[in-house]
Amino acid sequence: MQKLARTAFSNSLRTVRPTLSKSMAPRANQFRFMSTEDETPSRPTANEVQLLPRHASEYSAELLISAALHGDDDAIRERLVREVMRVDSVEWKEASNIVDVVRDTNQSGLLAVKFPYYIGITVGFVSAWGCLPLVFDLPTAEWFNTAYVTTEHPQPEDVETWLEVGAWTWNWMEPLLGTISFQLLALQCKFFLLQLILFFYYSSLLSYLL
Repeated sequence: MQKLARTAFSNSLRTVRPTLSKSMAPRANQFRFMSTEDETPSRPTANEVQLLPRHASEYSAELLISAALHGDDDAIRERLVREVMRVDSVEWKEASNIVDVVRDTNQSGLLAVKFPYYIGITVGFVSAWGCLPLVFDLPTAEWFNTAYVTTEHPQPEDVETWLEVGAWTWNWMEPLLGTISFQLLALQCKFFLLQLILFFYYSSLLSYLL
């Protein structure tokens, strides 16, 4: 019985397949997007290329807003220039000069604002690489021990390798590095918890007011 069913199904496929192939062939050609048999595509002319905008000041209003929303710096500046032109009723050149003055004024005290960050970056960089010779380099460890620690110097055979030097210096470096690491971790937790508490506080306040 199963053999007869398979035979009948195979015969039906042989009958339907040519019909499907003929009906799908025109449709496949109809929805073809591109073909190597097409003629050579048209190229822009020299006059058309002259209309291509090469500066943000040549953008249309729609293109300018779209580029500014996508984070293009030139488009953002041009958007501000046109806003100055509209508010102050001036031409583009004068509005561009006004925007330059605004930019220079905003950046005039920027170095003083960034100075604490530069100090933190410098201290972190020096500490990150300076701790290596303080722990594993014998001459540096001996100098630091003489200047600040004054602990007993081990026997020469006990500091023959850099790992043995690290085992000796870790007696005073562990409290220092461990304390600094825990302090940084605690400060990060403090700022994180503070932001979390303020977030829930302001969210609750807005929910109550609105």
